Amino acid sequence: MSLHLRLATPEDVPGLLTRLPEWTRAFATPDYLPAHVEIALREAFGPTLHRIGLGTWYVVLATTGETIACGGWSRHRDPPQADAPRDPEREPARILCAFIAPDHARAGLGAVLLARCESEAQQAGFSQGELLSTPAAVPLYESYGYIAGEATRRRLPGGIELRLVPMQKMLSTP
Repeated sequence: MSLHLRLATPEDVPGLLTRLPEWTRAFATPDYLPAHVEIALREAFGPTLHRIGLGTWYVVLATTGETIACGGWSRHRDPPQADAPRDPEREPARILCAFIAPDHARAGLGAVLLARCESEAQQAGFSQGELLSTPAAVPLYESYGYIAGEATRRRLPGGIELRLVPMQKMLSTP
């Protein structure tokens, strides 16, 4: 299958808003209860898709033109300081979520997105990357050189807590 990786545009948002919940539900069930996934969906997609305008979010298109994966990274801080850039000399770039269509799982799309994000972060002057992983994805990220920290819990509205694992990696020198 021939694939095309490109920067996401605002025109991609409506399609992503339709696809991301389905993709997330398909992969989140090993780690989270369905009710937790639904709350996380409401809390995560607004800030995540907002980053499309920052030029660090990508989509993967199949030869048919269908979007089959997306993901990105950030040089900015997390809310409430989301407009403040991170200092690449002292802070890591933030590798954000990778979302994959379930029928394209295990085809290397996550690796393609991760490599692009790391490369772009390096070109922006970052020497480190960090991410928050679901427990089930820790072995995948470890296979790409990320080192797991101690699992944490992120509190969401309604008293829901999601277990996440912070991970870091030294990126090659830009």
